[in-house]
Amino acid sequence: MAWDVETPSLNLRFARPWELCYALFTLKGGIQSIHSHLLRWPNMVLTEDNPSFKHFDRARYEREARDPREVYATFGPLLRKHRSVFHSGVGFDSYIEGVWRREIGLKPDYDWLYTPGCLDTNCVSKAYRAGWAFDTSSTEAFLASQYRMNHPRLPKVGKSAPKTKLG
Repeated sequence: MAWDVETPSLNLRFARPWELCYALFTLKGGIQSIHSHLLRWPNMVLTEDNPSFKHFDRARYEREARDPREVYATFGPLLRKHRSVFHSGVGFDSYIEGVWRREIGLKPDYDWLYTPGCLDTNCVSKAYRAGWAFDTSSTEAFLASQYRMNHPRLPKVGKSAPKTKLG
């Protein structure tokens, strides 16, 4: 499952998603379904002058936005059933999913990052450019490799991969 969220800010502790898009697919069968949901949170201020709201349509939002609990009731089980594919998800979307869970009264649960697993295309592209290989011996080792690629002090291309206690 490929997915992405849009938020009114980049605050990893408090930013609630106002939009969720996801597609279910198989490698051999292609895209099975595409879903787009607008989320209506109480007291969330969305203004068109926010530079992160490219192509924001206020009329569509007012017409189609739904309760985040209702959307999560469908999305949450899919997240825990299918491997996630996202761009910058290890460093952003995964945290926003935790905020979403907290805001609807659930405890954050990040087990889905390694069971069934995830693939962050941003981390993969950084590793490819640097010529580094991922540890694919387990989903936990692969996740640790992605977190290393997401580190803000990532060495420049041509230097050795950062060493951590994660592997």
